[in-house]
Amino acid sequence: MGVTFVLCTIGLLCLFFYWAAIGAGGPARDQRRFRRGEVVAVTGESVRIFVGNPSVAAGQELPVHRVLRGPYPAPRAGGVFHRVDAGRVRIDDVEAGFARATVIAGRVLKRDIAKLVSPAVARLRQ
Repeated sequence: MGVTFVLCTIGLLCLFFYWAAIGAGGPARDQRRFRRGEVVAVTGESVRIFVGNPSVAAGQELPVHRVLRGPYPAPRAGGVFHRVDAGRVRIDDVEAGFARATVIAGRVLKRDIAKLVSPAVARLRQ
Protein backbone atom coordinates (compact mmCIF):
# COMPACT_ATOMS: atom_id res chain seq x y z
CA MET A 1 0.00 0.00 0.00
CA GLY A 2 1.26 3.35 -0.91
CA VAL A 3 1.36 6.57 1.03
CA THR A 4 -1.04 8.11 -1.48
CA PHE A 5 -3.71 5.48 -0.74
CA VAL A 6 -3.43 6.02 3.03
CA LEU A 7 -3.64 9.81 2.71
CA CYS A 8 -6.60 9.54 0.34
CA THR A 9 -8.41 7.20 2.77
CA ILE A 10 -7.79 9.54 5.70
CA GLY A 11 -9.01 12.49 3.63
CA LEU A 12 -12.22 10.67 2.68
CA LEU A 13 -12.87 9.69 6.32
CA CYS A 14 -12.37 13.30 7.44
CA LEU A 15 -14.78 14.48 4.73
CA PHE A 16 -17.38 11.89 5.80
CA PHE A 17 -17.19 12.89 9.48
CA TYR A 18 -17.40 16.59 8.58
CA TRP A 19 -20.45 15.90 6.41
CA ALA A 20 -22.09 13.92 9.24
CA ALA A 21 -21.27 16.60 11.85
CA ILE A 22 -22.90 19.48 9.95
CA GLY A 23 -26.07 17.48 9.29
CA ALA A 24 -26.28 16.50 5.66
CA GLY A 25 -30.05 16.88 5.24
CA GLY A 26 -31.31 20.32 4.21
CA PRO A 27 -34.86 20.36 5.66
CA ALA A 28 -33.88 18.41 8.77
CA ARG A 29 -31.26 21.02 9.62
CA ASP A 30 -33.87 23.81 9.44
CA GLN A 31 -36.40 21.89 11.49
CA ARG A 32 -34.13 21.57 14.55
CA ARG A 33 -34.96 25.16 15.50
CA PHE A 34 -38.56 24.30 16.39
CA ARG A 35 -40.20 22.06 18.99
CA ARG A 36 -42.73 19.49 17.83
CA GLY A 37 -46.18 21.04 17.87
CA GLU A 38 -44.93 24.63 18.02
CA VAL A 39 -46.98 27.27 16.19
CA VAL A 40 -44.39 28.96 13.97
CA ALA A 41 -46.58 31.45 12.08
CA VAL A 42 -50.00 33.04 12.50
CA THR A 43 -51.86 34.85 9.72
CA GLY A 44 -55.40 35.78 10.72
CA GLU A 45 -57.21 32.50 11.37
CA SER A 46 -54.57 30.40 9.61
CA VAL A 47 -51.57 28.97 11.49
CA ARG A 48 -48.49 26.91 10.58
CA ILE A 49 -47.47 24.19 13.03
CA PHE A 50 -44.18 22.29 13.03
CA VAL A 51 -45.05 18.59 13.19
CA GLY A 52 -41.69 17.02 12.31
CA ASN A 53 -42.49 13.75 10.64
CA PRO A 54 -46.12 13.75 9.46
CA SER A 55 -47.85 12.47 12.60
CA VAL A 56 -51.16 14.25 12.01
CA ALA A 57 -53.74 14.07 9.24
CA ALA A 58 -55.96 16.57 7.46
CA GLY A 59 -59.25 17.16 9.27
CA GLN A 60 -57.84 16.30 12.68
CA GLU A 61 -58.56 18.73 15.55
CA LEU A 62 -55.82 19.48 18.07
CA PRO A 63 -55.87 21.34 21.40
CA VAL A 64 -53.42 24.25 21.72
CA HIS A 65 -51.94 25.54 24.97
CA ARG A 66 -49.69 28.40 26.00
CA VAL A 67 -46.93 28.20 28.62
CA LEU A 68 -46.93 31.20 30.98
CA ARG A 69 -44.82 32.24 33.92
CA GLY A 70 -46.83 32.24 37.13
CA PRO A 71 -47.35 35.26 39.38
CA TYR A 72 -45.18 33.82 42.18
CA PRO A 73 -41.54 33.40 41.19
CA ALA A 74 -39.81 30.37 42.63
CA PRO A 75 -36.37 31.01 44.12
CA ARG A 76 -33.49 30.07 41.81
CA ALA A 77 -35.85 28.68 39.18
CA GLY A 78 -36.71 31.89 37.36
CA GLY A 79 -40.42 31.52 38.02
CA VAL A 80 -43.13 28.93 38.09
CA PHE A 81 -44.50 27.94 34.69
CA HIS A 82 -48.01 26.71 33.96
CA ARG A 83 -50.11 25.85 30.91
CA VAL A 84 -53.19 27.75 29.80
CA ASP A 85 -55.60 26.52 27.12
CA ALA A 86 -55.27 28.78 24.07
CA GLY A 87 -57.83 27.13 21.78
CA ARG A 88 -58.25 24.44 19.13
CA VAL A 89 -57.10 24.11 15.53
CA ARG A 90 -58.18 21.91 12.61
CA ILE A 91 -55.42 20.58 10.35
CA ASP A 92 -55.99 21.52 6.69
CA ASP A 93 -52.93 19.87 5.12
CA VAL A 94 -49.47 18.58 6.01
CA GLU A 95 -46.36 19.01 3.88
CA ALA A 96 -42.59 18.90 4.51
CA GLY A 97 -42.86 18.63 8.29
CA PHE A 98 -45.25 21.56 8.69
CA ALA A 99 -49.04 21.58 8.94
CA ARG A 100 -51.38 24.35 7.83
CA ALA A 101 -54.32 24.66 10.22
CA THR A 102 -57.35 26.86 10.89
CA VAL A 103 -58.20 28.20 14.33
CA ILE A 104 -61.65 26.93 15.32
CA ALA A 105 -61.71 28.13 18.94
CA GLY A 106 -59.76 30.55 21.11
CA ARG A 107 -56.86 32.83 20.23
CA VAL A 108 -53.71 31.06 19.05
CA LEU A 109 -50.40 32.96 19.03
CA LYS A 110 -46.94 32.28 17.66
CA ARG A 111 -44.94 29.88 19.93
CA ASP A 112 -48.07 28.25 21.39
CA ILE A 113 -47.91 24.45 21.52
CA ALA A 114 -50.37 22.12 19.76
CA LYS A 115 -50.77 18.70 21.37
CA LEU A 116 -49.89 16.29 18.56
CA VAL A 117 -51.83 13.04 18.48
CA SER A 118 -51.44 10.45 15.75
CA PRO A 119 -54.56 9.92 13.58
CA ALA A 120 -54.92 6.31 14.82
CA VAL A 121 -54.98 7.39 18.46
CA ALA A 122 -57.39 10.22 17.67
CA ARG A 123 -59.83 7.75 16.07
CA LEU A 124 -59.69 5.52 19.16
CA ARG A 125 -60.48 8.44 21.46
CA GLN A 126 -63.62 9.45 19.52
